[in-house]
Amino acid sequence: MSSVKSIKDILTSGDFLQSREKAQKYVKHEFQDYAYRLAADMGDLHHRAIYMKLAKTVDRVTLEQAAAFAKDYTKEVNKGKIFMWKLAELRAAAQFKRDLQNHDYEFVMQRTGELYSELASALAKKQHSALSTQLPCLQKLVQLLNPDVNTKRQQKVLALGSGGGSEAG
Repeated sequence: MSSVKSIKDILTSGDFLQSREKAQKYVKHEFQDYAYRLAADMGDLHHRAIYMKLAKTVDRVTLEQAAAFAKDYTKEVNKGKIFMWKLAELRAAAQFKRDLQNHDYEFVMQRTGELYSELASALAKKQHSALSTQLPCLQKLVQLLNPDVNTKRQQKVLALGSGGGSEAG
């Protein structure tokens, strides 16, 4: 029979202590340990620097959700690839949710400007169609939103210099 070792003997054995010291040699912060464990779980230790950056900057709940999805996904061998895909999807959904709740002046003005630009370009494209020729108010709206479209503006040029005569010297 094999002898039963106590927990104290296992913990104080050289192999266990050396392996723990070697693993913890470069880990100084909790997020580094988490990133290393996450990379090991995904089987992607080659890209552990990416996991370090993610563990430091991305919300832990989002990382856990993506990791749980990747661990449960059985069709793909490369779990790191599935993890990154799911993480991007979760972050995009969170950004969309934040955008819906964002009522800052700059954000609203930026979105309004984009909307006006899209509307003006759509109206400019339809200006030459039969619909726009039947509705003169639509043409007026196009001119108000985008004054450069099909308007004949006179450009004035300021000429500086002598009265146009050439000086021979």
